[in-house]
Amino acid sequence: MTVTLDKNQTSIKNLSLSTTIKSLNDLESANVENPIQSSKQPTTPIQEPAIHDDQNQSSQETPVTSFRFGVRPASKLKQALESLTDAKFNPKGLGLIEVVENGLEITVRNTKTGVAGHLWFKSSGLINFEFKKAMINKMIDLNCVLDNLVDASANDIVTLHYLHGCSHLNFMFGNASPRHFAVDLLEMDASFEKFPNITFACDAVILSEQFRDIIQAFQDIEKPRIGSLEISDKVFTVSVGKRDWRLMYEKVNGIRGMAPNMVHQAWLRLHHRESLKKASFIAAGLLLCLVTDPFEQIMLRFNLRELGDLVFISRAEYIIFDVNGSPGLHLLASAASLM
Repeated sequence: MTVTLDKNQTSIKNLSLSTTIKSLNDLESANVENPIQSSKQPTTPIQEPAIHDDQNQSSQETPVTSFRFGVRPASKLKQALESLTDAKFNPKGLGLIEVVENGLEITVRNTKTGVAGHLWFKSSGLINFEFKKAMINKMIDLNCVLDNLVDASANDIVTLHYLHGCSHLNFMFGNASPRHFAVDLLEMDASFEKFPNITFACDAVILSEQFRDIIQAFQDIEKPRIGSLEISDKVFTVSVGKRDWRLMYEKVNGIRGMAPNMVHQAWLRLHHRESLKKASFIAAGLLLCLVTDPFEQIMLRFNLRELGDLVFISRAEYIIFDVNGSPGLHLLASAASLM
């Protein structure tokens, strides 16, 4: 089945991944713990913070609960944070955290490569979300959050609780004997770019195991480490060095946004491979999307099912949309070797 998109573009906000993932033998989210163990030392969780914040509230006022956001299982949150705080991707461990009526978002960005990482927990499914007021334009030390969650069990509920106007975000985990800690909130740097609204031409499903093979191929080849893609309505081909992956989608709806006989081609460098490898253990499959707005971007979208998505987006080396008479991978590989 081929889904032809209006003007060949679809907004990420309006696209559900569940149908695509289920079409690949009804994949379930991977429950594999990340084999890359964190080197961070655990810190001692602080005591539950007081109700009043003297810096922002007078002693006569009772702060309003802006939201209470409960995420389960804790393993998903921990693995996502490990990916977003990879030492080479996000050395300082800072991230923009915002909570609005439709969910919670955390955005990080590598200033050198321009790659953005974005974790979105939506207000449905496994999420226990009570919302009254938004929290926007706040930065948080994600390393501190991850360090304090080191003792959280895989299936614990992690609850975020914010009192409007306070200078910290409260956390609680542990189903039997809850433990509390708080992390300071910082004002957003004016130069920090938020995660953009995205429009893309097409997307194709890749199994996480296949994606880890592709990552390894990028690591094995010598510089400039450029890979190439070719996407049609039924076939998705990846070439890295001397290795090719030809993914056929004749019986399942694994590629969307492609009209019959249409072919897109792209060349890319796969930045921050260790961070992406960690993300690949969260989901059984991901979508690789060729983005039209922002122009010529590659988006990797790891689906967390009922929880939401973990997304990475970076600029492609080159994208050709709607190639007439595809010359095939041999030309793709030749062009990539010259770049």
